Amino acid sequence: MTPLISVILPVFNGAKFLADAVKTLAEQDYAPLEIILIDDGSTDNTAELAVQYPIRYFYQANGGPAAARNLGLEVATGELIKFLDVDDLLPPASLPMLVQRLTAQPELDIVTGHIQTVVLSNADQRNHFQDATPFAGFNLGAGLFRRHVFERVGGFDASLAYASDVDWYLRALEVETQIVIVRDVTLFYQQHGQNLLRQLDRKDFRTYFLRNLQRSIARRRNPDGTVRPIREWNSLIEPIS
Repeated sequence: MTPLISVILPVFNGAKFLADAVKTLAEQDYAPLEIILIDDGSTDNTAELAVQYPIRYFYQANGGPAAARNLGLEVATGELIKFLDVDDLLPPASLPMLVQRLTAQPELDIVTGHIQTVVLSNADQRNHFQDATPFAGFNLGAGLFRRHVFERVGGFDASLAYASDVDWYLRALEVETQIVIVRDVTLFYQQHGQNLLRQLDRKDFRTYFLRNLQRSIARRRNPDGTVRPIREWNSLIEPIS
């Protein structure tokens, strides 16, 4: 028997991407799968479109991605958790591959992969091209998570407007969560004018990242002033066989 995967899909005014998000999950050819759409206070026609698809729909007042993901975790029933932003896509067969890795290695809590940036030259026309080399980042959509890891690490910090995924992964590393980063591309991250992070300039993004890093260091600081180390992210990439 294959485990049930709960896919948590936070959406804020992303109705025009919803059909592609549902399609990319259907094309994974994996079952059982529950898609949980958290409508984060959308003012477009997200709610009207949602009823056309086999998904579980929940609405909340706008609270940001972290709050939406926390609500998704509350209502999810799956043994495994998958996150997907509504404007991102999955490579074919990437989800079954991640399940296979978790199933084969019960000591792992998270299997994640590489991210391929896809730049949308015109979001309405859906003309796009792939750009840059795949990279191993902190994007939640690239991974697959055992449900119990959230009981250990906790949920997402809803006070963070940006980079709550970075904060969560740092906390996961602090409690020695078992993570492997496969070399396969497991997420197509689509860049366009409405991306949340595209609203920040590079200086602002570095500020949020460094603030999360400073918080992590503070949590790991020993009474004598030394700092307990954590594993470097890139050290989690599986070696080339």
